[in-house]
Amino acid sequence: MINIRKYVFLMLIFFSNGHALEFESKSCIMPFFSYKDGWQGADAAYSIELPRKKTLWIFQDTFVGKGKKQNIRNQETKMIGNSIGISSSRKEKEFNISYFWRSMYTEQPGEFFPFKKGFKYWPAGGLYHKGYVYITLVQVGSSEKHGFVYTGVDIAKMRVEGDDPRLWQTQIYSLSRSKVAFPGIGVVKQKNSALFYAVRDGGKYKGEHSLLVGQIKLRDLEELGKKNPQAKLLYLSRKSKYDAEKWTNAAVIQEKGSTEISVHYNKELKTWVMIHGESQFDAKHAVVKFSPNPEGPWSSPQRIFEYPEMLKGDRKYGEKFFCYAAKAHKAFSLGTKILLTYVCNVRLEEDDFTPLMNMDIYRPQSIIIDLKDFFSKARL
Repeated sequence: MINIRKYVFLMLIFFSNGHALEFESKSCIMPFFSYKDGWQGADAAYSIELPRKKTLWIFQDTFVGKGKKQNIRNQETKMIGNSIGISSSRKEKEFNISYFWRSMYTEQPGEFFPFKKGFKYWPAGGLYHKGYVYITLVQVGSSEKHGFVYTGVDIAKMRVEGDDPRLWQTQIYSLSRSKVAFPGIGVVKQKNSALFYAVRDGGKYKGEHSLLVGQIKLRDLEELGKKNPQAKLLYLSRKSKYDAEKWTNAAVIQEKGSTEISVHYNKELKTWVMIHGESQFDAKHAVVKFSPNPEGPWSSPQRIFEYPEMLKGDRKYGEKFFCYAAKAHKAFSLGTKILLTYVCNVRLEEDDFTPLMNMDIYRPQSIIIDLKDFFSKARL
């Protein structure tokens, strides 16, 4: 989640003879986010597994063209705050994705999750449950000091019907009005509940990126809009129970996290896996942590990938690039190998937006990393 007026994002496929390996699965394919349907690139890239082996992809700031065949950025390109995509069966030979936003191919294209007065939405983690998709929506306002500021979090409840998500019945409810802790940067569905990981990144905690975790019962999500006017989130407290109504009473599960993470259970290794970029600004690595429980305790971070865009001498290196937003995608992972995406940015000179026209940047792509050796070295 980076200020678009300052940075451009880059996601590239990377293979090496080390731990970034070519995916040889017969049941899964490597996602490739092509420029098509007027979609000209975006950042973030969260994913949610849908029925019929489909996947819902969630993007934040997105470049779009006026026409379906306008897939090259130019002076008519518009930027919207978010878009989504639906990819084809994970068992097909090729990765096929369709992109969606509001008022496609018009003079005034709109975010899939509409802009509201005073803020826009950056959608983040989510889950599918009983015919509905639930997606957390981070409210993003402007800030002279930081470029942007988080102002709260809502949650969208979408009834999955048909192939065009613009026709899905969608309602938005309040999740959190905290200006400090922002739940939903990573979401895990369990048997009877869903865990919403939160980052502290406001007030005196701005830039700290420590992590909390909250819980919502699945039955409470089902009742959103029926009996419940808003989602009831309870944080894990210092008593190791989900009984803290306020983030101020929550336990810190990680001192150094990130504004975007992924958490999933790996059946092969029998462990929970957390992936994110290193928490400090201008960091050069993605890291992995392991735990026997989704709440922790988590192992010390291990660097699993160095961004080639920040590695001098690499053909992808850019002096003004820096990278972030590493996360795994369970639906496209197999055994001990995980699909990981990350984003790279380039600093712009004042109001010179010429770099935005470069079609080699600002598009999510994929790498595969084998966790086996990292897990063997983890100290749980």
